[in-house]
Amino acid sequence: NRNNSSLKQFKSRYTGFNLVQKYNTDHRSTGTGIFFSQDMEFFNNNSMYYQLRYFPEKWEDRESEEADFRVEDRWQIGGRFRTDRSRKLMAGAGLFYKKEDIGGYSIDYDLELAWRPTDRFALITRMRYEDKQGWLLHYSGRKMTTFDAENWRPEIEMDVFLSAKQQFRVTAQWAGIKAFEDRRWEIPAGDGELQRVEFGPGDKARDFSISRLTFQARYRWEIAPLSDLFVVYTRGSNVDSMPHEDFDNLLRDSWTDRLVDVFVVKLRYRMGS
Repeated sequence: NRNNSSLKQFKSRYTGFNLVQKYNTDHRSTGTGIFFSQDMEFFNNNSMYYQLRYFPEKWEDRESEEADFRVEDRWQIGGRFRTDRSRKLMAGAGLFYKKEDIGGYSIDYDLELAWRPTDRFALITRMRYEDKQGWLLHYSGRKMTTFDAENWRPEIEMDVFLSAKQQFRVTAQWAGIKAFEDRRWEIPAGDGELQRVEFGPGDKARDFSISRLTFQARYRWEIAPLSDLFVVYTRGSNVDSMPHEDFDNLLRDSWTDRLVDVFVVKLRYRMGS
């Protein structure tokens, strides 16, 4: 790793080059990688990051409890740009592409916006979207499945400092996934590469969806050093699988069909001097 700050084009440039090699107790290579990345900061405090990664073939020994299987070589490329964080409005965007374990691909898009008009207020939003083709998951025993999937993960954080000792904070996170079965695979008895399995008569599709929401609103008042009053509302959900529903319906159901709905008042007071 090298950090260089004596450049004409950049305020600083951090360069990383890494070689990784891992083995399990059966002396099988379970992780090999060649990674290169650069993180550059411009004189206007904007920053840019990019990475190149290559993963040779390996043995996968964690996805299935029954046996190991071979994974193809893969590569990954991507980058991110972010404006000056000290400004009242900061924006960032990233794009990453990677190859899946046995074919297919995954494209990740992320967007970040931060608004800080005063030192008493901050609003940060993040949005991540993943388009997956050939996403490999363990089903049961030696059975594996690849899916075509979409994944939405928005987040929001808001902080309001009412005074030097009073803070109001709101956070919300949602994960919405819809995955549709593409192909079925099986780990061979003697380990090795996955073998394609055809659909049998009467087989049900292994499509699934995930919709999980976490919301929290918190008020904190520092009465004195080590003495605080907390008022917290927490709401959470984990909606049943409904892969054929639209994402907006999954989001709405995750708010209305709550699994956790808790209101807590906590007083912590230090006695004595």
